[in-house]
Amino acid sequence: MIGTGHRRPTSPLWVVLSALAILAAACGGGGSADTAQPGETPGTSPVRTEDAAGEDEASAPSGDAWRLVMLTNQSGPFAPSGRDALAGAQLRVDEINEEGGVLGRPIELDVQDTATDATRATRLAESLQPSNDLMGVIGPEGAATSLAAKPVLAEKGILQYANTGFWIPGQDGAPGDFDPLYFATHGPTLYGGATAPYRWMESEGYQTVGLLRSSDASGDLYSQLVQMGLEDHDVELVGEEVFDVEAVDVSAQMANLVDQNPDVIYIGTTGPGLATALQAAQDLGVQQPIWAGWGSTTKPVAELVADRLPPAGLFSYGEAVHVYDELPDDWPQKPLLEEVAPAFEEAGTEPTFDGAAAYDQVSILAMALEEVGEADHEAMAEWMETDMGEYVGIAYTYEFSEDDHRGIEGSGIIIRFGEDADFRLVTVLDE
Repeated sequence: MIGTGHRRPTSPLWVVLSALAILAAACGGGGSADTAQPGETPGTSPVRTEDAAGEDEASAPSGDAWRLVMLTNQSGPFAPSGRDALAGAQLRVDEINEEGGVLGRPIELDVQDTATDATRATRLAESLQPSNDLMGVIGPEGAATSLAAKPVLAEKGILQYANTGFWIPGQDGAPGDFDPLYFATHGPTLYGGATAPYRWMESEGYQTVGLLRSSDASGDLYSQLVQMGLEDHDVELVGEEVFDVEAVDVSAQMANLVDQNPDVIYIGTTGPGLATALQAAQDLGVQQPIWAGWGSTTKPVAELVADRLPPAGLFSYGEAVHVYDELPDDWPQKPLLEEVAPAFEEAGTEPTFDGAAAYDQVSILAMALEEVGEADHEAMAEWMETDMGEYVGIAYTYEFSEDDHRGIEGSGIIIRFGEDADFRLVTVLDE
């Protein structure tokens, strides 16, 4: 039986929060040769690059190992998230192999670099073929690469567990066709992007908000979420400014927004764009508290913005992994994170937003494979939907269903970015 995490059948954890169409635009086998040993840096499996797409050498399974393909952004703007995710996935693979593998066979992590590039993600997905030893695909990180790989993998009948908080096509009213073989971690999207920030604003007595967001898919999504949240909360949107995702100076847009005198400034972007926006706020002497889109609550981004924090604070929606040492002892993830943290540290890292999610993705697919008994992806997806029940992982508590392939409810955790590139617990919102 796959260890770490707790599983029990139960009633569904959360209900659908909204239905709105938006933009169309995760006994006795040994480890593989690429398995990181204690003390080594995880992620030592060969990374397949674009030039290697289609070649058999990098992706061929080793011996009787199960092959778990990890499409991951190891280069490009999302590389920090990709490296975190790889660390978590590799650690969990190592643990499972040390525990005897799945059905007596080890897992081999086949790492393929999507390079934060949708075209490359599509090309790598096209190079994959279903086989008796392919246990599935986890990743990539982020919406663009995940959704680029999705239709290709779906057509091939390959189970994909993506590492993105973006809407799942066809679920909760989002555009596109619902794919029974596509699952995604992080979320739920509406709660993290609209419900949590607005409830925090109301709890602090703030009545107006201005949105500064990027022009890419992530920024478009934040714009949709901010508009959706207005329907259910007593907060007014007084302005919205847009900046190019590759811009190095957004002072003009920030100044336009500040002129509207919002109580809170919401920066809707994912990744390094937050640092650019905060630099503009610092240069202009912005005094308002700033809310960061929760896609930017990663350790690399926290390090990037540590010297640009606004005097009134930088806040966001968080998860247990951000502040588990500050949470009550009965918080489901706390004992699990305390248990695995030393293993992450021994491998030269720590539990992170993307690393914890990837760790859970490996656990869930391994459980599905063990229960089904073979790499039958339709049967594995069906087991996840109907028989897995509630599973307490280190990142989230999961419970899938036939029409919910995220299976995560909002945590209510509000965090503040710290000057030491850490996160601090502000409050846990009442349900």
